[in-house]
Amino acid sequence: MLAGLDAFEPLAPLGAQILRVAQPIVGGWVNLGHLEMLARALETPEGIARIRHYLHDEPPE
Repeated sequence: MLAGLDAFEPLAPLGAQILRVAQPIVGGWVNLGHLEMLARALETPEGIARIRHYLHDEPPE
């Protein structure tokens, strides 16, 4: 998962905008609050670092 985030990082602000555009479409399946938090995190290097930290510290299932 971290490798995907590393590869996607340069395009993260664009991904944030795509998430916002997709909200009406995926609103029935995904919590819109969580989707908005993810979009906000993808807009800044600090937010991406928080996502990376969360993914790195997440225990394997």
